[in-house]
Amino acid sequence: MEPVHWLVIFVILCVLISFIASKKGRSGLLLFFSMVAPAVPLMMLASFSLGNNMDAKPLAMWVVAFLCPVVGFIWAIMAKNKEQMAADIGSYGGMKKCQFCAEPVRAEAIKCKHCDSKLELDA
Repeated sequence: MEPVHWLVIFVILCVLISFIASKKGRSGLLLFFSMVAPAVPLMMLASFSLGNNMDAKPLAMWVVAFLCPVVGFIWAIMAKNKEQMAADIGSYGGMKKCQFCAEPVRAEAIKCKHCDSKLELDA
């Protein structure tokens, strides 16, 4: 496979993983750049360190190019969504924790959907 094809696959994987992160309420753009930024210097380092060893270069480039998206994918899957974050820290991404049952509800809610308690409005 040509190096350009690996680059296209790498970028597509980074975009898909960033989309997963944004669906979970995280910054997909930040994750995209967090995957791309280390990949470029690592590829250059692998290329320079292997020198003229053309048998090992494609494998090294493939490993480096897909190591960053794999780490990003694991992070995106393991990341908590906004409901889980609100339950943990009290308020996050338009969600807040019910002061009676500690379940996440929308920030503008006046009644908890879990315990039917009246919620205090945040000013």
